[in-house]
Amino acid sequence: MYETPAGTPDVVKAVSRKTHGTSPANTFDIDLPLVGPSGIECRSGGANGAYTVVFTFDGNISTVDSVSVAGAENITTSGAVGPNPNQYTVNLSGVPNARTVLITLNGVHEPLGTTLAAASANLGVLIGDVNASRQVDGNDVLAVQTKTRQRANNTNFMLDVNTTAVIDGDDVSVTQSKTRTSLP
Repeated sequence: MYETPAGTPDVVKAVSRKTHGTSPANTFDIDLPLVGPSGIECRSGGANGAYTVVFTFDGNISTVDSVSVAGAENITTSGAVGPNPNQYTVNLSGVPNARTVLITLNGVHEPLGTTLAAASANLGVLIGDVNASRQVDGNDVLAVQTKTRQRANNTNFMLDVNTTAVIDGDDVSVTQSKTRTSLP
């Protein structure tokens, strides 16, 4: 296992972040484990396959040399320090459904110049897999159906697969259209 020098910022958390609707108050995160199987992002990235991953470190960071993505072709990235000084936000587009991608930050620097070699997280995109079973099936469809006509909140936001801030028939339709898809 890689041991970081004293004072080097260590990544402590990574999340997939989406805003449901237009209000920043409706921003919800799905945890992405730093080791082991990927976290499951069940919400749609829209026509552009757009997703946001936020890395959080145990200390402030100043820059990241580059971002690399493995596991799929033609994914574009942009990134910046923030929203907090100990976070780095990566914006992805072109992420396909039913795919796990490894996002790696190369050369993470803290303000005094110390560098962490790399920080990574696995993002498993499986639209409609609201129960995170790694497959979309009738259980997912039923889960969305039972919560229709509810506003997305911190307990049910995963059921708002199209991120409109309301769980409705469109979410049921999206989930139904993805049945029989899975992640390894």
